[in-house]
Amino acid sequence: MSNKTSIVIVGGGFLAISVAKALDKRLSPSKHSLTMITETDYYRHLPAALRIFVTAEGDLDSKMYHPHDKIFGKGTQNGVGRVGTVQVGKVVSVEEESKEKGYVVLEDGQRIKWNVLLIATGSEWEGPLRWPNRLSLLKPHLDTWRERIASVKSIVLVGGGAVGTEVAGELADFAPQVKVSIVQRDTLVLNATYPDSFRRRVARGLEDRGVVILNGD
Repeated sequence: MSNKTSIVIVGGGFLAISVAKALDKRLSPSKHSLTMITETDYYRHLPAALRIFVTAEGDLDSKMYHPHDKIFGKGTQNGVGRVGTVQVGKVVSVEEESKEKGYVVLEDGQRIKWNVLLIATGSEWEGPLRWPNRLSLLKPHLDTWRERIASVKSIVLVGGGAVGTEVAGELADFAPQVKVSIVQRDTLVLNATYPDSFRRRVARGLEDRGVVILNGD
């Protein structure tokens, strides 16, 4: 049985990858093992993702993802670094034997020991922004949503936060034939993190491009 300290990261987004890469460079291979468990086999750059389901312009499809098998940097492959490895699988439970020991249980029955556990699963979106878990399914997913957008006359976005306003802008720019409306509970788009002057400027920019904003609903 290995006496190494087992560090397990659950998640495959920006935070999980950043921590995994940093630890892989600093930990000792003789003292530590590092496993990043992710349900997807690729990383998605979410800011770019808000555009690519609307248009193929700019070839962002091939630029917004990064296969997990090379996350540990140049010269690495198959998701193996100095200390770290990538395990693609779905976590179904976490067992805790003590504060410093337990197991992550995968859907296929594997039990991965942890002494240090980081849960960094992030958030999950719905609709076109609910990305498939396999890179091989990304193109069919994008094609389906682009065809849907091209075939409709109007789209209503419920929520005028950072994501809603960005999607509205992408639709206004790349699908001008579609009437785009935002239904926002607040009296301004975005939220109070941003100055009111900026929120009004964003709203004006969208309205100038034909987006209808319904505030207070």
